[in-house]
Amino acid sequence: GGARCAACSGANFGADLRAEHHIQRLGTTHMEPVLRVTSASATPGTVRRGHGLHVQISTDLRRQAAPLSALRITLVGPALAGQRAAIRVLAPTLLPFRLTHVRGAHTLSARSSTTTDLDFTLGAKQLSHAALFSLVDTAVEAGDPVFLIELLCECDGTGTMPLAQIPTRASLIRASLSAGGDASIVAPGGVPASLARQADRQRRGSVLRSLYIWLRWWVWALAYTALCSALCVAPAPTLAWLPARASGGLLLKGQADLAPGGLSPLARVLPPVPASPHAAFVLGGLAQRVEAAMAAAAASDNGTAAVPALPEAVPPLLKRAAGLVGRAALSLDELRAVEARLHEVEHQRGVIARVGGAFTFINLVWLLSIVGIAVSVGPSLVHALTPLREQLLRLARWLFRRVIEPLCVRLHVYGVFEAAAWLFTAALLLDAFAVFHPEAAVFVAATSAALALGPCFGYSSALWAAKLKGGDREALCSLVSAWACATLTPLALAHASPLLAYLATFAAYSALGFSVGCR
Repeated sequence: GGARCAACSGANFGADLRAEHHIQRLGTTHMEPVLRVTSASATPGTVRRGHGLHVQISTDLRRQAAPLSALRITLVGPALAGQRAAIRVLAPTLLPFRLTHVRGAHTLSARSSTTTDLDFTLGAKQLSHAALFSLVDTAVEAGDPVFLIELLCECDGTGTMPLAQIPTRASLIRASLSAGGDASIVAPGGVPASLARQADRQRRGSVLRSLYIWLRWWVWALAYTALCSALCVAPAPTLAWLPARASGGLLLKGQADLAPGGLSPLARVLPPVPASPHAAFVLGGLAQRVEAAMAAAAASDNGTAAVPALPEAVPPLLKRAAGLVGRAALSLDELRAVEARLHEVEHQRGVIARVGGAFTFINLVWLLSIVGIAVSVGPSLVHALTPLREQLLRLARWLFRRVIEPLCVRLHVYGVFEAAAWLFTAALLLDAFAVFHPEAAVFVAATSAALALGPCFGYSSALWAAKLKGGDREALCSLVSAWACATLTPLALAHASPLLAYLATFAAYSALGFSVGCR
């Protein structure tokens, strides 16, 4: 067995040398890996029982004497051939994958030309052996193409470099796993020139591609910020572009009829009360002047009039009182009842307290109903469908893998989900300005901003930012904070919201570097 392994290693080593000479004759400029691989094998991992893929790599030449660090592994070529659509989409976002607990990494971190063998375990605690063999068998059934396993490292003053390259096939990995590591996973013939070029492009990236990714990453976020600024500076012309809808806004019905006086529907049906102590003080003075005018008018009539008419001085006073309680008009009886209403509010009695308590009770019942439905519907359906469980599970798996998953993957890749999320958030913001009273509009706008700054931008980042190479974490944090400040500031100004103003201020400080998240 040892003789066969030595012969196999010698054959692979000779094939690697011939491949290097062939590449040099072709005049290509591919970056050679630091380590020249002589053999490699794969065995089932043993860190956790039934999990992991253990890889052993033997080398005989180290081309770079500088310290090497930050070891990572990636795949080049059709390594995911035949796999499910979700795996083909999500796997590239996780690569290159950082390697930890690598035996031989200490030797690489020293300034030396001493070569070393490497061994490490992938998916030591997450990748089950059943899933591993299933992935390998699927790749073999898909044609067993040649692909490249590339180990990357960071070199002082040079940046990212290829540490080692292993051309292989899924069938070779399966054979090595079945033989307990006695069979090599290195494909004969060395690294194909096409895979070497693809590895270089994948490692270096392209300036135009990077610009395109940056544009696609930020285009929706900047468009949302522009919409916030337009609604702050010129809300009427901006809303004029919306289609006329008799039923309400784009998403929500809202409160289309805000007259009279710009009051919310709830404030219109409740008795008028002043909103601040200062308004109550001024309203008391106006009420005293109204009563004095009414008393003077009654004294001049000597009580002969059955229904005393309002003196000329009273209507202007009532109009000023109406402004203090947020009404377009206020009757004499409503003004006289304000004292009693304030007494009721102070002692948590009266119609205002009862309406507030009713809404609190309704909201509590609504919340409990949601919890009850969420808790009971699932188990009830499972119990009712027990006789058809196996058939339904089989049908669900078929629909998920053949219809739902491929469709969702395509919508994800082409940015349809991203566009839908941002358009939903923008429509919510437009509804806040178009069909909601200012008291409720600020909360609707805050909800839209929270969705934009959180889930929407996070989804765009997961979709596009992972494709960028390298980057400065602190600069990115400052950039995102500056965008958040530019988005929240016009909303805070438009709705006179202290909460949004505080958040915009925090974002501004974070953009300047005064934040733990930017350290």
